[in-house]
Amino acid sequence: MLKLKKLGLDVIISLLLAVALIVPAVMNANVVQVLAEEITGDGYSFDDETGVLTVTSNDGTDGWRQDMYIFFSGVPVKKIIVENTVTEIEYLSFRNCTNAEEAELPEGLEIIHSNAFDRDSSLKSISIPSTVTQIYYKAFADCTALETIIMNPVNPPEHGEDVFDGVRFDELGVKIIVPKRSYNAYVEEWPEYADYFDFVSLHDHEWSNEWEMDEDCHWHNCIGEGDCDLTDITEMDEYGDHEYDNESDATCNICGYERTVPDIGGYLFDEETKTLTIDSNAGSKNWRTYGNFAKSAVEKIIVKSTVTELENEAFAGCINLETITMNSAIPPVIADNAFDGLDISKIKIYVPEGSVDTYKEQWPELAESIVAIANNNPGAGNTYPVAVMWIPVVMAAACAIIFCVRKKRRFEQ
Repeated sequence: MLKLKKLGLDVIISLLLAVALIVPAVMNANVVQVLAEEITGDGYSFDDETGVLTVTSNDGTDGWRQDMYIFFSGVPVKKIIVENTVTEIEYLSFRNCTNAEEAELPEGLEIIHSNAFDRDSSLKSISIPSTVTQIYYKAFADCTALETIIMNPVNPPEHGEDVFDGVRFDELGVKIIVPKRSYNAYVEEWPEYADYFDFVSLHDHEWSNEWEMDEDCHWHNCIGEGDCDLTDITEMDEYGDHEYDNESDATCNICGYERTVPDIGGYLFDEETKTLTIDSNAGSKNWRTYGNFAKSAVEKIIVKSTVTELENEAFAGCINLETITMNSAIPPVIADNAFDGLDISKIKIYVPEGSVDTYKEQWPELAESIVAIANNNPGAGNTYPVAVMWIPVVMAAACAIIFCVRKKRRFEQ
């Protein structure tokens, strides 16, 4: 009887183990099929004969990772092909594919998540498509056989820490090849790999003595023998944006390129007197756009009578402004933020004597700073009542009369 009970218990345990193994396989039967020479799943397929893993969807990158760990641990993937229907490679997708020597990534791929190719110790080269915008933490960490890394994005992708941690840069002489025009940007935004960035050269470059230039930059062209693989190539320290003294300067200080300066009339800034004069409606707009180089130096502003409008942020940034003289008897229309950021209480706004009330009525937010121009003299610093201005004349006349009277008395004596 005891033996039968013991036998029954063994049977139950065996059945439970069988169910534990069979049920997961049945549940995943619609997802994973193991064929004689091919493993297929949702969004991926693996050819056991060639060792090629092909991924056709975003879900496929994650599905392969999960199924591989559950069912196919140790599958000898030799090559990874990601098709152009994939936009993201998920976390740990191809980690520990230690036999994979190649990985083809498509244009259209945008994100490579953390540890995606981590520990792929046989991977020899990788080319990041130009469409990639993000590469996360340790995406290619411990890819110890990597010899070539090509970064095709013109704008350096956002990246996490240790993207290429464990790559033998110094030991194998590994370089990260980037677009020529993006070299400086990569050095600045990926500083931890600054010593390893380079750009492709198929021959020894020979530089021309003459400058080449366009509206964006200037360079010395390569004139070496044979076809140069890059367009308008130049030594890095001589390539870059043109440099001008200010927005109205037409000549590049480095190469002498003459650019077309847009019409920026309507204003004049005198550096000696620190006075800005606006003489047309376009003047305040042009000053706002092109006057950044001198805004903090402005102490006085004169607005001519020909101005009927003052643009948005017309005088924003003129932090040292002391006086504004308005020549027009009719207040110009001003934008709400024409004086944005300025302490109006420290600024005097001089207007024609007969227009003070009108200005205060139409510019209520500036009313406390509005005063009359003395004698309607644009730019005058202070105003005085007319009677006060006659005081010196009256005093001089009185002195002359007293002098004459005293002299006459002396003569009579």
